[in-house]
Amino acid sequence: MEKGNKKKIVLPIALGVAVLLFFLIPYVAYLHEYGNKDNSGNGPGRKNKAEVSYTNEIYKKIYKNIEEYEDYLYEQSQIVYEAETTDSSEVAADSAPSYTDTNVRTEGVMEPDVVKTDGEYIYRTNKEGRVLFAYRVKDGEIEKLFEEKILEDYYYFKDLYIYGDKIIMMGTYNTPTGDYGQYNDEFIYGYNPYSETFITFIDVSDKSNPVVEKTIYQSGDYCSSRIMDGVIYTFSWFRNEPDIIKQKKIGTYIPAVDGEILRPDDLVVYDDTRCDFLVISSINAENQAVVDKKAIFGGSTVPYVSENAIYDTVWGWKNSNDTTLVKIAMYAGDLKFACEGTFPGNLLNDYSIDEYEGNLRLVTSYMNDQNERRNALYVFDKNLEKVSTIKELAPQETIRSARFMGDIAYFVTYRVQDYFYDPLFAVDLSDPENPEITDYMKLPGFSGYLHPYGENKLLGIGYDTDEDTGRMNCVKFSMFDITDPFDIKEEATCNFRACQSINVLSDRNSFMYNPADGTFGMGATISNGVLYYSEAGVDMSSADWYTPEDNTETNDNGALIQDEGPALAESVKLSDYSFSYLVMDYDEEQGFSIKFNYDLGKNASPTELRNARGIVIGDYIYIVDSHNGVESFDTENYELVDTSI
Repeated sequence: MEKGNKKKIVLPIALGVAVLLFFLIPYVAYLHEYGNKDNSGNGPGRKNKAEVSYTNEIYKKIYKNIEEYEDYLYEQSQIVYEAETTDSSEVAADSAPSYTDTNVRTEGVMEPDVVKTDGEYIYRTNKEGRVLFAYRVKDGEIEKLFEEKILEDYYYFKDLYIYGDKIIMMGTYNTPTGDYGQYNDEFIYGYNPYSETFITFIDVSDKSNPVVEKTIYQSGDYCSSRIMDGVIYTFSWFRNEPDIIKQKKIGTYIPAVDGEILRPDDLVVYDDTRCDFLVISSINAENQAVVDKKAIFGGSTVPYVSENAIYDTVWGWKNSNDTTLVKIAMYAGDLKFACEGTFPGNLLNDYSIDEYEGNLRLVTSYMNDQNERRNALYVFDKNLEKVSTIKELAPQETIRSARFMGDIAYFVTYRVQDYFYDPLFAVDLSDPENPEITDYMKLPGFSGYLHPYGENKLLGIGYDTDEDTGRMNCVKFSMFDITDPFDIKEEATCNFRACQSINVLSDRNSFMYNPADGTFGMGATISNGVLYYSEAGVDMSSADWYTPEDNTETNDNGALIQDEGPALAESVKLSDYSFSYLVMDYDEEQGFSIKFNYDLGKNASPTELRNARGIVIGDYIYIVDSHNGVESFDTENYELVDTSI
């Protein structure tokens, strides 16, 4: 063989080995971290768990599929996954307009929503969620591309993704019959033990002809999902019904994914817990194949997903004051039960827990030994061994919101008896072994959602409450100056008397924040404020009933207090009862203001309000809901540009 030919052969081999090592080294480290446990599969600190063995299965899988895995690693190296961007052949990256994407918990981890865009196309469903709509949008113009019934009866849509030239639809299929019995009438309005979560892949490369490619099912009702590095992680809740379990058929009480019942190695079981499973599947979004599956017996339905792991909580009914925290490590869809820890009480939601620089931080409400309500902050290491804690915080209060921002944790507690106020705490976590409360302040009401706003500000959205009775009066907006976490300042508070409910408090994905201009939006009910104004003797027939400018003052601490609601732009009108999509703004001098009030109409339903979304693409905002379709407005004067109706 000639020397030149040797070079031609050696070079691609060396390149291939380099590529393989590039991907294998982190995977080997991953296996060393999470796969090399003792034969019981318990890992560090595991307790109260049924004996399982998964280590041998991991090795068998590696050796059996080594050639396929090498091919898979090479294929992955050729794919560049981007967060819901358009095909580069259709739109050049530098020409695509900027747009607001779904509000997510963890940066870099995609979340689904009822409406999605990639900056060029918008996808939505109808009220029932079975008809898919697609629109091409550009400079405020809207072109309807298709309206296609994708799902049949008994399919209940919840979420969708845009992934390249695919739409992924998710929800619950309430099958009328089960494999092990009939679908009884009693399940029509309650839990259906035969329900399944569906993940449906739809090819929309031909915008005039969407094609359903594949549907994957897993046991239980759909809870939520995430996409990271080209892998879909789907969570469902599989409940065991005693009457069905008595049939003693394994398929009635052990969950399945894509028709395969989970093996013992795929289950983690704790004693004395709820008889339900959190079912987790990982699916390669490119080839639409199941990569792995796991289930936690007694798991909760709101797991926290970081860039490295899935964390879920297990509540034991015999010791109801302690919660078990289960960590499942993930790598390219491969799932491993890693370790567990415990903490007292329970988490409010996945904003109450955060992974950062190898540690896990969380805030919890619990009952102490004297059966008194308290709150605490915990720091755990990567093995969920306790590093530090601050306990006995905020007596007789409960956590209502939290937001971890790097080395600082902010959380709000609310007293549920005697006095009704809202303490905002700041905790310095720069030294994980010695966390320090830096500041806290007490305000009326509470913030149920916290969102970073611009530079060194924190937006709080919640409720103003009666200080004597605790009754929620109206929606409240607060802006905090967090430039110095040791000296938090209340910059402004706005009590929106005419607004009784706002979507972000129950659905974070509904919150729109545009960092380009500081505007933010969400659905709201402008309604029972009428009662407040009527009690105050205000003539509701008058056009001047809403007068926030007459009820704005600066308090003794220098905070701007808007006691009747946000200021209105000249073009904004509020009716005495409506489902609306609000676009708001904040100014240090003027406080909160409503830039745009999109009335969904008198015939709109609460479901349509929940599903309403605002999307900013370039200089235009598109209001999307299942009642009115899509309408566009310029973001300077909020004048109507186009409509899909």
